[in-house]
Amino acid sequence: MIENIYSLPWGKGCKVIHNEPNGLLIVEKAEGVLSHPNKKAHQKNLKQHPCLLDFDYHQADECYVTSSGCELFLLHRLDSPTSGLIMVASNKTLAIKMKNLFRKNMIHKTYHAIIAQKQRLQLGSWVDSLSEKKNMGNIRVSRGEGVIAKTRCKLERHLGGQYKLALLKLHPETGRTHQLRVQASTRKMPIVGDKIYGDYAINRQIRKETKISRMLLHASSIEFQLGPKMYKFKSSLPETFNKLTCKS
Repeated sequence: MIENIYSLPWGKGCKVIHNEPNGLLIVEKAEGVLSHPNKKAHQKNLKQHPCLLDFDYHQADECYVTSSGCELFLLHRLDSPTSGLIMVASNKTLAIKMKNLFRKNMIHKTYHAIIAQKQRLQLGSWVDSLSEKKNMGNIRVSRGEGVIAKTRCKLERHLGGQYKLALLKLHPETGRTHQLRVQASTRKMPIVGDKIYGDYAINRQIRKETKISRMLLHASSIEFQLGPKMYKFKSSLPETFNKLTCKS
């Protein structure tokens, strides 16, 4: 049993915001932090590739193992440049239950993104077939023959400006790799700061004008029912978002 969840070596900028009695931890992950180590981020290179927790990670069991041998199960993932809510379970029984909810699409997540509008906004239901390829250890996703990705997109607010920025609310109904980033990009609405699928010229100009270099995608809420209880957790938009939304 872990005595003090809050004192664990969480990644820089990461913090536990809820510690449920059943062992469910709700953590705010900072931008630039990996959900878990990968082949490019060995424990020796955590300064270059910071992770959610500074512990060994078992890929097969999808869990961190503390120095005392306790297990912390990662229930889902966020891309390194994405900030926001991520869930961890401190016992395997709960982890199995939660992952079963994910498989049944019974966990509802909301993201906020600031995008550059290069043509008319395409809101509503997004359905795409996405193809994933790996090259030298890097994952790249494109629209093509592959798995189906579904997202509901709503306009939260027009921000205006030279690039017709807008704050979108995104509700993924599937959990594909880089799903929101690719779906937004293919609709000529690249997420600001996305170094892979974004618009490099727009990113560079916004970085020059605002000093904002991060990708503006944030996991802002999670909602689900476990047994008789409904859970809903929220995370406020980071200051980098507010810097742009307050300018309009």
